[in-house]
Amino acid sequence: MHDINSDTDTKNKIFLVAAHLFAEKGYNGVSMREISEHSGVSKPMIYYYFENKEGIYKQLLETGLNHGGEIIKQALDEEISFREKLKIIMQKRLTLTQIYPDFSRFFLLLNTSSTKFPVTKEFEDKIETHRNLFKGLIQEGIDSGEFGPRVNPVLAIDIIGAVLIHYVRKYLNNDDMKSPEEISDEVIELLFRGLNE
Repeated sequence: MHDINSDTDTKNKIFLVAAHLFAEKGYNGVSMREISEHSGVSKPMIYYYFENKEGIYKQLLETGLNHGGEIIKQALDEEISFREKLKIIMQKRLTLTQIYPDFSRFFLLLNTSSTKFPVTKEFEDKIETHRNLFKGLIQEGIDSGEFGPRVNPVLAIDIIGAVLIHYVRKYLNNDDMKSPEEISDEVIELLFRGLNE
């Protein structure tokens, strides 16, 4: 996964500034000049690392999708209940929102906008793989009896995704929030009750 932890690393600085600008203005509203000005990195250096604006955008997409997939894969590999796996996924996603708010805003925009964003076509297969991983996790919950047999995995994914987006948005709006662990416990309890009735 692309390292987004070091503020001193030039490539990461460009990466995080671009995430902020894309989240604020959308893809078409951001220029390489702005990325250069906000990051304090020269345009030639940005071109060296990313080739162009599309290259930065693709790297943001790839990093988020890879990391999201890894969170699900790690949860799937744990020898714990399906319910606990869902809690871990939610906790990690909310924790990332706290640590990387601009990166989360970027993905929130992609998930909630009616606008078709450029270059996402290339990532549709990866997004579908991601959904299939999650669908497999939901099916595991049905097979284990933790979810009722009438639960529709696709609908469950959409509901869980919508709930997660809601809490990500609350974190980003600096609403008075509980810890990711507390929220995950409450949300998973509500989801299980609602989806099993």
